[in-house]
Amino acid sequence: MGIRVHKALCYALEDVKVKDYRIVDDRFSDWFLDEETDAYYECAKEKFEPFIKWILDESNKDLFVKILEEANGPSKGDAAYIFVLRHAFRENSIEKLRKEMRYNFISETEFGIPSLFGIVPFEGGNFYRYDDQIDYYEETYKDRKEDCQINTVKWLDIRNKCSGVYPFQGLIKIPNSPDIEGLATRLFPSDMIFYKNEDEIDKISKSYRPMIHTSVILWTYYLGIFKDWKTTVNQLRPCLYTWWS
Repeated sequence: MGIRVHKALCYALEDVKVKDYRIVDDRFSDWFLDEETDAYYECAKEKFEPFIKWILDESNKDLFVKILEEANGPSKGDAAYIFVLRHAFRENSIEKLRKEMRYNFISETEFGIPSLFGIVPFEGGNFYRYDDQIDYYEETYKDRKEDCQINTVKWLDIRNKCSGVYPFQGLIKIPNSPDIEGLATRLFPSDMIFYKNEDEIDKISKSYRPMIHTSVILWTYYLGIFKDWKTTVNQLRPCLYTWWS
């Protein structure tokens, strides 16, 4: 347990296999699991600027739509989210983006929750906070009955009657998942009020997942961190993750 608090709105895998503080999960590419290097850290650092240039290259527009369709299923509306990401990059210098955006992956196997692997979206510059005084006192004294300086994760999905992180709110039918009679391929937050009992929630959660920020989809594709990218990116779930280090 540490003395400084971290908070992140991120998309995470919740069941990552870890051994001796190292990720050993076979969903990740071999280079990512290399025990002799910190490839997963160095790659994110080195590829961040080329990734920004890749996103801003207008000639890649059709490719981005194709990638999003592979992850989300066909939708003309997804192209608009590429504009949001480009705007976030275009309006700031590389130096400012490196300083304000958490491009490194969240894998706190020693001090955090070992099995959680998270990715912070680039569209939200304030999706990660570290050593914030308000967070410190809120987490330390929120409940005097027990030790409150603990690592926690709040899943922002259907388990908690939630459908993602604004503005990416809603549920998307996972490509090739079983159809559910009467449900469209995309569900908006207003649709969720009809699904309240546990049986419905369990059924929907097997075929649908919350929308994922465009930057997370494209960043994981660009880096090639997953062996079966299409399958694994659809296992990411939005959450509010708090840890101490």
